[in-house]
Amino acid sequence: MGTDNTSRWGNLGKTLAIGGASGIALTLLPPLSVYADVQPPWHQLPENTALTLLLDTTDGTWSQLNQYQLFKLLDEQLGYAPSLPGLPYLPYGIDVATEVAPWVSDTVVVALLPVQPGDRGTTADHTVMLAPIADAESFAAFRDSLLAQQSGDPELIPSLGTEIYYWPAPEPAPWPEPWPEDDALEEPMCDLAAPDLACDEENGSESPTEETPEELGPEALESNATLRLRGAIGLPLTVTPFHEGDEPATEMEVEVPVPLVGFGQAGLAVAFLPDTLVTAESPAAIEQYLRLRQEQTSTLADSREFQRTLTHRQQTQALFAVYGNALELLNYDLSAEAFDLADLPLPVPLPAPPSLDDDTLQTLRSLNFGGTLEALVYPLPAGLQFRGRYYYDAVPFNFAITPEVPNADSPLTLLPASTFLMMSGRNVAGLWRNVSTILENASDFTSEGLATIRSFFTLSTGLDLDRDLFGWMDGEVAIAAFPTAGGPLQYAGLGLLLQTSDRPTAENTLATLDELLPGFGLTAYPRTVNQQPATSWELRFSRTDDDYRPELSVGSHSWVAEDMLALTSGTVPMASLLAPSPHDPLADFFLFDQATAAFPRPNNGYFYLNAGATLALVYQVFDLHDDPAFAATKPFLGSIRSLSATTAQTPNYIEAQGQLGLAPHRE
Repeated sequence: MGTDNTSRWGNLGKTLAIGGASGIALTLLPPLSVYADVQPPWHQLPENTALTLLLDTTDGTWSQLNQYQLFKLLDEQLGYAPSLPGLPYLPYGIDVATEVAPWVSDTVVVALLPVQPGDRGTTADHTVMLAPIADAESFAAFRDSLLAQQSGDPELIPSLGTEIYYWPAPEPAPWPEPWPEDDALEEPMCDLAAPDLACDEENGSESPTEETPEELGPEALESNATLRLRGAIGLPLTVTPFHEGDEPATEMEVEVPVPLVGFGQAGLAVAFLPDTLVTAESPAAIEQYLRLRQEQTSTLADSREFQRTLTHRQQTQALFAVYGNALELLNYDLSAEAFDLADLPLPVPLPAPPSLDDDTLQTLRSLNFGGTLEALVYPLPAGLQFRGRYYYDAVPFNFAITPEVPNADSPLTLLPASTFLMMSGRNVAGLWRNVSTILENASDFTSEGLATIRSFFTLSTGLDLDRDLFGWMDGEVAIAAFPTAGGPLQYAGLGLLLQTSDRPTAENTLATLDELLPGFGLTAYPRTVNQQPATSWELRFSRTDDDYRPELSVGSHSWVAEDMLALTSGTVPMASLLAPSPHDPLADFFLFDQATAAFPRPNNGYFYLNAGATLALVYQVFDLHDDPAFAATKPFLGSIRSLSATTAQTPNYIEAQGQLGLAPHRE
């Protein structure tokens, strides 16, 4: 294997003139001809590897995507045939299908190597990509091409009989000038692209040296129609100024300043082993890999937990698989990774990722906190699946297990099948108790803030926040958007379904809220919806109670079952929930069944999006049905059926599962 052969490489002093470089002298590796079958990369990784990403490279696995209409369209119209899209830690421009696939083995691995506790390592210095070589002759051609594509001379770093080729990251380009200070914003903009305009420094006015802009005419304006704003990255934007009469409009190209995050190009380190291509961002990562490969006594292949992931990967024919060691991941300082979130050009700066201090880490280790992470992406006939699990390998999990509930998902029998969007769960009361306990104990600030909110709610309504608002919401819950004809939102209605075991408290709370409505310009009226009683919250423009206009109803509540309260955005949406006839429930809808059939049961509720119905709503609201700009996009969007997700806790693991529902391939 690689360790036995690397010593022979160091004795070879041949040189290779690399095309595209300045005739640099590099150690010429021996031709890789015939050798025994290569072991998978996990046989060369330590058992305590922190994180492992497994990338399937075989056509057989990726061809499973041909069963979906989306990938048929991508292939026919854009030429994107299903295949591994790329490999990390390879130079940009490498074509996987033509340059990598001929020689690579079935699986490529990206591994985050372990670090010592307390070192607080960063991923860049400890992550390597391992691409096993299945065809030596094809790899030799790729190796020469890879070296020839790099600009500049690499650094040659010897390590344990292997030479590491390293191209450092290029120096970043200089940033433009910073934005002027506030007191400088009053200065005139003198850097117009029109060279004939000068700036009068004394009075701050623009004084034309030869002709004013009005005198230049459309032709001259078009030739000088680029306005460059200082201190920014310019994105071209064509604008048409306002004009009067029948004068032709003059288009001007303006470079709009957009702040960009400085993501610089990373370095590239490469080592050519007899059986594996090893690449990384830093040569230190490859050096660590070579050292661990030589010193290891037990490998990742010896891990029972990793073998479990391999079994699940094989069973599902996963495109991607991830395995992680929770305790080893704690040794990494993720707050120092990649870039500062505060530098992103967002209206509100994002906080830095949390960093666990040494005391917290030590506490977690002393509690034997540990387990393994597993994530899989794989196809099923209904669509692409994502499944993530955290296994309690160190300590059994005996609390907060997802319960077996007899009336689980009962709101789904009341929602219409045409529902656009739905999120369900249970026990809002328990969730609020947990949140309030956390706030009470987190700090004095959060504790006092919670007390203030409770006092304000009681003073405003006369109700107790914990008992009267959240306390009775102890059953199933669902919030949904579904189609309507009319109502405040015209095309869509909103509904909230709450199951309770304490109906009297819920009715008392609703009666109190009804009495408070006049202070908000609303009035509560008893109405009849589908021959059932309901309360309507209405904007009143008439003093007669008999003048009922459903479009003035902005809210409504009614009991759709003995223990199920419905709150909707008016009486028009209420008609879809309260004794509709005929009733076609979401629970029996084929698309919802396909979107959730593969999910674990029992679970904590669903997220569900009907993509087709939602797109139809968007087309209707924004009048896009006949828009030629969307003609090419519609077939792609129309091949997406649904998006769904759920979570569950079992005695062995926590699971999150999602599905992108895709239409089947059509001839």
